[in-house]
Amino acid sequence: PALRPLALRCLEYMTDSVTVDNALSLFSLCETHLPLTDQLKKRCVEVIRDNVKVISASPSFNELCTHPSLVKALVVPLCSPPNKRQRTQGPAAAAAAAADHD
Repeated sequence: PALRPLALRCLEYMTDSVTVDNALSLFSLCETHLPLTDQLKKRCVEVIRDNVKVISASPSFNELCTHPSLVKALVVPLCSPPNKRQRTQGPAAAAAAAADHD
């Protein structure tokens, strides 16, 4: 328990430090050793998605491809649309709510 704040600070630092050069390695680390690091994993996927051409030409990518379970764990979030804020109500619901106030 005493190390938890330190571990959280380390994860925060790692999340803020994801780059094209380390995204694949950190993603692999999350999958194999740090299963509770969703924020770091999401940040890695963002960096990979935004730089897929550069990253797919890297030696780290070739290494990742030798681990089918890691490839599968990466492909699913990469193929999913990036998270966006969801509307609380659609245009029709907003218009109906506005009409109720008249």
